[in-house]
Amino acid sequence: VTNAKLAQDIISGETALASAPADTDEFLVSDAGTLKRIDYSLIKGGADTIWDLTKNGDQASISDNTLTKITGWTSVTDTDSAWDNTNNKIVIPSGKDGKYLVTVSLYQEQLSGGNSSNDTYTLSLRKNGSAFVGTTEKAQVGENSGTNHLMAILDLDATDYLEIYVHVSAGGGTTTVTDVS
Repeated sequence: VTNAKLAQDIISGETALASAPADTDEFLVSDAGTLKRIDYSLIKGGADTIWDLTKNGDQASISDNTLTKITGWTSVTDTDSAWDNTNNKIVIPSGKDGKYLVTVSLYQEQLSGGNSSNDTYTLSLRKNGSAFVGTTEKAQVGENSGTNHLMAILDLDATDYLEIYVHVSAGGGTTTVTDVS
């Protein structure tokens, strides 16, 4: 390949790629005049797939000591139609495997049952139906609520799916999820 051809195709970008790059492809990058190879699998996926969901009102009557899926969402932003509204889950689109930054905030309020310093409010992000990442908030005596915040960088493959569950241990009563984002 001549320098003129490199300048035309790579540096100025006048020629588009004929097809999407494969995981085994490499790109050349100029670093202070030195060409370096970058494996495409290190830079692909995830970056242009964005979703933002909001909860449609309260989800009441969550039973104590029961793993409960959070349902009733509205998709605010969904760049690749990843949100499956029927099944209340995010499904990673074909060709979009890669690293994802996922954040969830959740507020749970105990409606009935006892209250003690042993009450716990757990948020669980499940991948493909199995526990994956979670966080637990322990209540203070006299408080009937718990707030969870979860942030994780996940390595996800196409067709992987994510769901949000809660588990509450709050004195045998019921709890309401009042805010999820």
